[in-house]
Amino acid sequence: MATIPSIAMIPSGYKASKLYSVLPTNGSGDLTVVRAGATPDFNATRVNSEGLIESVLANVPRLDYTGGGCPSLLVEPQRTNLVTYSEDFTDVSWNKTGSSILSDTTMNPRGVASGQYLQEDTSTGAHELAKPSITITEGSILTSSLFFKRKTGSADRFLRIQIADNTFTNGARVLFNIQTGTIAVSPLATGLGSNVSAKIEDYGNGWYRGSLTCKLDDVSTTVRANNYLQSSGVGFTATYTGDGVSGAYLFGAQLEQGAYSTSYIPTVASTVTRVKDVISRTDLYTNGLVTNSGGTWFVELINNKDLIRDASSNMFLGTSTSGNDTAFIIRSNSATSAKLSISTRISGSITAAELITTETAKVLVKWNGVTCDFFINGTKYDAGTSFPFIELNFLTIDGVDVPKYIKQMQIFPTPLTDLECETLTTL
Repeated sequence: MATIPSIAMIPSGYKASKLYSVLPTNGSGDLTVVRAGATPDFNATRVNSEGLIESVLANVPRLDYTGGGCPSLLVEPQRTNLVTYSEDFTDVSWNKTGSSILSDTTMNPRGVASGQYLQEDTSTGAHELAKPSITITEGSILTSSLFFKRKTGSADRFLRIQIADNTFTNGARVLFNIQTGTIAVSPLATGLGSNVSAKIEDYGNGWYRGSLTCKLDDVSTTVRANNYLQSSGVGFTATYTGDGVSGAYLFGAQLEQGAYSTSYIPTVASTVTRVKDVISRTDLYTNGLVTNSGGTWFVELINNKDLIRDASSNMFLGTSTSGNDTAFIIRSNSATSAKLSISTRISGSITAAELITTETAKVLVKWNGVTCDFFINGTKYDAGTSFPFIELNFLTIDGVDVPKYIKQMQIFPTPLTDLECETLTTL
């Protein structure tokens, strides 16, 4: 490709409040990073290059290595972990029924030799770890998540994650296969539970993170986060006779108000809030990074397809710091919150939305001061859409609810050719 980008951001070098762009080399394209909070152990986390979860200081960009390979820029909305003692299940705030919590030197997902496992007793009944009476906002969409690992010497056990009001009438449940890291029984709503989904992620070294999302369509302001062992992977059958030995390692319990699980937020005696990430660059037009001829904006996203988003996103290139005037926007589509779209906004009116539906998505828009064209994964959309503006001075990736992982981003000072756009966006 003959045309050289004026900004090329491939997540690599950084310092507090700054994410370096590869181009330009004089620093005029470096991005500003804001995420308030200063306590590393109770703030944002990332997966580091060794595949371990680690805490990140305030305003430091999160270069996340989830899945291995080169890092991606992790950008998330504000969330609060409503579960206290998220790593210490021996605390009295956790109810143990037909079970106990034991410790050994198994490495947890933080890389610390302090494993805790839920071990069933020999009773006939439920074998459970539960956090009761968690205060929520009435009618919330909730996501409960938990890391788990098979315990050596244990009989095959399954793990049920359940969200319920304190009467156990309304909520949802899902069953995970600890041995294979799969969903054994699909998520199911109970009572007035709705909007149910589940997910499982491989964190390496035998650890998985399972999550369950549901909406409580009643007047509950308190809920329970329950985690049951099951001896069967068929249905939801918590009652069985334990052998006094079997169980599963657990780590990192989290309950958050939102439609998907975000990165792990450690807690001890109180709930903890991780504020949103905001990545920005001003004076693009002023500094000639886009010109009178227009420009081209290219973004590669990963881990996109399965996200169910709970707000409109704000990832934009526009004429103002808010993006509410004239801008190109990558945002949640109003017709389906499970999909992203790329759109134009002119004087506050949003048009020309194209859905972004694949797990990895290469998205591009080029403009010439009169019209614009969109490209997604090598295909051209909405050719010649009216867009009579060129002075796009502000780039903002605002963690209201944006794509979680940004693999790379480039801005070109002029419109690329169609062939160049197709080549750049082809998967």
